[in-house]
Amino acid sequence: MDADRTRRRQIFAALSPRFGKLLPPAFLKNPGLAGVERLHPLTEGIHKPAWSNYALSITTMLKSQYHDQTYFNPDGTWWMHYSPKAGSLDIAVNRQKFVYSDAVEADAAHIIGKGERGTDDPRNGLALSKSVHWAFDQGIFTISDQYEIILHPEARRASSQAFPLLETDRKRITLPTDPAYYPHQEALAWHREERFGRFAKG
Repeated sequence: MDADRTRRRQIFAALSPRFGKLLPPAFLKNPGLAGVERLHPLTEGIHKPAWSNYALSITTMLKSQYHDQTYFNPDGTWWMHYSPKAGSLDIAVNRQKFVYSDAVEADAAHIIGKGERGTDDPRNGLALSKSVHWAFDQGIFTISDQYEIILHPEARRASSQAFPLLETDRKRITLPTDPAYYPHQEALAWHREERFGRFAKG
């Protein structure tokens, strides 16, 4: 049996006694199991370890208020159109809204970026207007554990005009109806540590 397959079997054998059980966050960060460094809490998507030629796990939800669509290319690759929340399309930060048929002024913003191996789990996403999405990626603002907007102090020194985001500091974002889809605390913590203030660092 090749080394890749052997390692996979070891990982699943170590984790199988925990399947279907509630586990504390500390276990996800440090499982204390041979061959398992950590478990990613944002489980929606595909995980392929660097040491493997194949995906270790592919996880999706059977029921979701999101209407994601997966498209397959002729060469076997695929890409996903990741949509904001279906129905109300509530914008998390500034509550502006424009929807006319397929014309929607909204982006599904990843909290942990795709380039940083962020997943398509809805808890790693926010529905944001396009300019607010840009500001979020630049670290002009972030979101607290209490789901409040934290505007970076340097943002007020910018030359700006008609930029309502600057008036949202300490206001609570609009959250999904179902708490199961609230932004994940670990994703928000990542954004505060890795992205907040990015624009001011040159």
